Amino acid sequence: MTTRSFLRRHRWWLALTALGLAVRLVWVHYIHPPEEAIWSDMAAYVGRAERLVSDPLGPHADEAFYPFGTHYLLAIPMALFGPKAYDACATWWALLGAAVVPIAYLLCGRLLGGASWLSDAHDADEPDDDLDAANAAARAAGLLVAVDYPLFSYTGLFLSEVPFTLLLTATALFGLRFVDEGRRVDAWGFGTCAALGAAVRPQLLVGLALAVAIIVLRRKHFEKVSLARLGVGLIPVVAIVAFSLAQSHHHTGRATILAQNGALNRAFGRCHAYEIIGQGGGFGPPAFGTLWRAGQADPAAWPKLDPAKAPKLFVPAPMWDEEAMNALADECVQRTGLGRQATYAMTHVGLLWGFNVAWPFSEVEPHRSYMRGWMRAHLLFVPGMIVAMAMGASRRWPRHGVVTAFLWSLILVAMLVMGSARFRVPYDALIIVAALDVYARLQRWWQRR
Repeated sequence: MTTRSFLRRHRWWLALTALGLAVRLVWVHYIHPPEEAIWSDMAAYVGRAERLVSDPLGPHADEAFYPFGTHYLLAIPMALFGPKAYDACATWWALLGAAVVPIAYLLCGRLLGGASWLSDAHDADEPDDDLDAANAAARAAGLLVAVDYPLFSYTGLFLSEVPFTLLLTATALFGLRFVDEGRRVDAWGFGTCAALGAAVRPQLLVGLALAVAIIVLRRKHFEKVSLARLGVGLIPVVAIVAFSLAQSHHHTGRATILAQNGALNRAFGRCHAYEIIGQGGGFGPPAFGTLWRAGQADPAAWPKLDPAKAPKLFVPAPMWDEEAMNALADECVQRTGLGRQATYAMTHVGLLWGFNVAWPFSEVEPHRSYMRGWMRAHLLFVPGMIVAMAMGASRRWPRHGVVTAFLWSLILVAMLVMGSARFRVPYDALIIVAALDVYARLQRWWQRR
């Protein structure tokens, strides 16, 4: 294939990727440089990355409290260009963010157009309505992801959202490619992206488990899938879990899978406290703080925080004491009963799309207004997402099941732990893809009536 034919064949995703990269480079270098927002969580990630470069083997008690993936990735440009090379780190974050654009384009086109979509899209001699619909949906997905404010705005912050969005969306694409073609390279891509994504945010393991279950239980629908090949492809997941166990034991003397803050998050979700204070400091989810303030301002507000014990809790133990935090969560469950816990779960799901603004953009204008407006716009994708999830749960659409497994995991994790707009943002590329697939199918059905 000549360079000219390659560019012609792939011109759309190349152009959309260039657009997404340009938007993000301008954002991180001229509008919202991440080096000007190194505070709170951002300062913690930067501090751990700098420490990893300067003292990679030293034991540090807080190292195992958070998932290690984000600051390991952030440490790469620091190791190459120096621990204070924030411009290089910003460019690295922009590149990671822009890489989501072609993945969304390819995922949407393949989901709607089938395994042969990319070749058919350029080789067909006759007009094809199905092919045209897949092309249009893929281009729309790529364009929306390229210019979506919630997605590109996080490239201006050294947080986990950018790498997690990339690895989550890539895992879904490789999973779909694997069930379509059964290739070893796609099995490895599926497992590798899932492993790296779980190192950034362990919640990806929930979606991975659901996707693997669908592949195994519906394998008769996937003629090219080899379960042995799938098992080999998941070796990176086993490796990252083993590394995490060794790493956490090295730093704290306790072996934990991926992060030791899971118990704290569970305590928040089960107790509905806006702050938990332990020995050495405290923490509070911004979304819960928003609900608490709304309830204080208007007792009739809905939804509002409904504390199991008290809105602010004090624990005579460090925040990373998993036993103490799990005991607190268990006590709250006993106090409330399953009925109130179910109400908590529904509130968490609502927080994914409303009643709060994604942190830290909730702290400052004009970003708060921009984020609120885009969050409202994203409600347009919710009906399509729900239909896509229902399709994936049925026997008729097993390919959709592999992709929407990660959307089901978003809902499940929010119900079991807690939810917020920030928690949802990394899933937005998948939500856009799933919704556009449904809307394109509905349009095609309507035209053929």
